[in-house]
Amino acid sequence: MSKLTKNFVAQSSGARPVVEIRHSALAGAGLVRVIIDATGNRDGKAVASALRDKTGGRLEAISGSFSVLNEGSFTTRLSGLMGVVRPIVHIGCAADMKGFTAFASNMFVDNEENMWKLHKTGSGQVLVQSTGLEDEADLRHLLASCSSASMAHTQPSEFRTMVAQASALSDNVQGGDFISYCGAMNTVVHGFAVATDPESRDVMVVSISGDEEIVSTSAVTAVHDVSDCPPVELDKAESVEVAMSAASSVDVNVLVNYYRRIYGKWPAYFAQLVQRINSHRFAM
Repeated sequence: MSKLTKNFVAQSSGARPVVEIRHSALAGAGLVRVIIDATGNRDGKAVASALRDKTGGRLEAISGSFSVLNEGSFTTRLSGLMGVVRPIVHIGCAADMKGFTAFASNMFVDNEENMWKLHKTGSGQVLVQSTGLEDEADLRHLLASCSSASMAHTQPSEFRTMVAQASALSDNVQGGDFISYCGAMNTVVHGFAVATDPESRDVMVVSISGDEEIVSTSAVTAVHDVSDCPPVELDKAESVEVAMSAASSVDVNVLVNYYRRIYGKWPAYFAQLVQRINSHRFAM
């Protein structure tokens, strides 16, 4: 953890901080990268709460994505991801689906004609409502109306650096990479990239909990070295099948099952890996 981040986490005046979103860049459906200034209280949770209020409760800071850029005597500048706040319904039994009508394998509509998408998570299934803010124009309008966010060309070098670093990370994500990314629940998730689509800039991932998800490569926050991960023993036919699928991405299910086998074979390795990743204390 950097000295700047350590100081930010440790300092708290108790008073509510004043926050300003200085610069922003869209980062995939319902996501935006921001540079913010926080004045007063340096506590990460207090700053996150003030940020949510700043956007009228429509955007929230993604925990584990923020880092400190600069710390002054009164104001701290940070960069990180914010995501659209979406209503969520946890599905524990069939009764929880009452009032929802399916019109696709994972898409539903409620009695008020709101759209919902079904997601599988490590703790079960959830329905996540579409808010309309996934649209780029709506996100831009929200940022312009509720903050001092700027998407103009008069941007400071630190903003250009943030965008360039995010773009380089996004452009270089490949199938087989072990990545951290912002998932549908506005949390940072870890898992293997199964396959990428250069045209849509989407990546299919399978998380450590074994869940599949398609996210924008712009939602990727880090790529981790797993070269020391022990291999999974495959017979000759399986080896050929996995190699062909990795080369052509024709059958992603083969790769999904392969990565699930890796997780199942070496749970201690991935538990330690996630522990190392999470040991880095982010600003918030």
